[in-house]
Amino acid sequence: MSDSTICPQVLAGSLCTERFCTFAHNPPSCDLCNLIFPTAPQYTEHVATKQHQNRLCGEFGLMLYCSACEKYIPGNKNWAVHVRSARHIKKAGGRHLEAEESGEMPGHTLCTTCNSQIPDKSWARHHLMPKHLAKTQFLSFRTALDEAEKDKNGVSVSGAFDFGIVEPSLAGAGVRVNASITNTTPYSIVSIVNASFASSRGVRMSTPFTLDLATAHRSICYKQTLNFTVSMCQSHNGRAQDRLELEFEDRQLGRRFVIMRTLAVIVGDRDDHENLRPSAPYVPRKRTARQPETNVVEGVAPPSLRVIRYVVVLPESPIPKALSAALATGTASSIVQNMRTVFLPPVLNSDTYPRHFKHLIWIEEHQMERDLQYYDITEAKLTVHHPYHYVSVPGLAEKRPSVLVGDRILVQQTGAAAGHWFEGGVHVVRKEEVGLRFHSSFGKASPLARFTVRFKLNRHPVRRQHLALDTAFDEDRVLFPEQTHMPAGPVPSKRYPVKNPLIAHNPPQLQAVVSIVERAPGSVPFVIFGP
Repeated sequence: MSDSTICPQVLAGSLCTERFCTFAHNPPSCDLCNLIFPTAPQYTEHVATKQHQNRLCGEFGLMLYCSACEKYIPGNKNWAVHVRSARHIKKAGGRHLEAEESGEMPGHTLCTTCNSQIPDKSWARHHLMPKHLAKTQFLSFRTALDEAEKDKNGVSVSGAFDFGIVEPSLAGAGVRVNASITNTTPYSIVSIVNASFASSRGVRMSTPFTLDLATAHRSICYKQTLNFTVSMCQSHNGRAQDRLELEFEDRQLGRRFVIMRTLAVIVGDRDDHENLRPSAPYVPRKRTARQPETNVVEGVAPPSLRVIRYVVVLPESPIPKALSAALATGTASSIVQNMRTVFLPPVLNSDTYPRHFKHLIWIEEHQMERDLQYYDITEAKLTVHHPYHYVSVPGLAEKRPSVLVGDRILVQQTGAAAGHWFEGGVHVVRKEEVGLRFHSSFGKASPLARFTVRFKLNRHPVRRQHLALDTAFDEDRVLFPEQTHMPAGPVPSKRYPVKNPLIAHNPPQLQAVVSIVERAPGSVPFVIFGP
């Protein structure tokens, strides 16, 4: 889809700062087909296409693999024909086989952006194809929008902003939802600078949404909550979407930041929509060497994790599904190219560095999770020393893997239900074994029982990194210092009494100490290189 009429700042997921911008700021999108449209008529035209209708029926054009026939089948409709064929029935021997989503196909490369298998002969130019570019644009927009919708700088915006399916009679009379803004950062004062809808910017579009929030002189201190309402009133059936853009200012830092929320509603008969919805969406079975963990019983964490009480709650910050899927398939070079074109911002500066480094942290977390898979243990025995279960970990003394008190380890008894695991909190770390505490339902492990052991990444460090990136601090003098930020004048030479003789008789170290002490407030960071 052409993006010539969509505001470039909107595509980057930021607030448009052009007062007289003539571009569209509330482009409709189709999450089912991963496409974005400059105008509402183009979206309306799209939903009537065969491609969209097929996806509504669960036909996504995936290549499915038949393990009985050892054959690749394009799409669900062709799969339905294939399983009724005499050849398949004969080879399956009367067994009911589920379709397997093909991750690898000979002579093809999976494009995670398009979610389709591309012949190797066409792969080199595939990234230039209009369909691929359209889906790349959508993913870039969605990634930027997801980042813009996250709570920042300790400010949390809560509420149900998706009105769902509303009956025409109720929509005509008007429907309201309640929402709130809370400041969770101690000693901070945040002001609401502006609150508006994306449809009111640039090429103005009608919107059924209205906002009841007085922004004039509204300051929110620590633990304070400001309530507001969003109303929707529409007299005709159809779908409507808008974006609520809340602009805040941190009074201490003097910095502004934006938190967005997507508003959506479908006006129509609820029963009709429920009847048209698939009763059980078809989900092909993925071929995977590692069984997914679908039901994990939480273990007992060691008391040391509760010693320090953190004032600000750490965000979960899970890896986005689109990013995880893009990292899971493809060659290293294609994954890197995809990261640069779809997920990372085109320019790295003070405004985009949080999004840039958040994605780098997620990428590193994905790789660390994969690295931990190498240390999976099969046929392991658990030794009981109440209240702990001990498991031997080969390579633990050499920190391969590295296990610390407070980490989590999953165990599954041989023969247990697929996907059912018990989480053990690490309480004791010895030379070659660790002591775990499980939920009381785990019971006492039998000496004859055997278990599969998986090591899980401790996400507390990465969650704390995400929290740091969610702040409104964006000083160029710290993040991207230039020569203009350097202090003018001669190098400080003031003498100070030094108690440590190692520093007193080391002129370079002493000069570093004097320079740090004499630096004016607001100076660039002083970085020291060396052992």
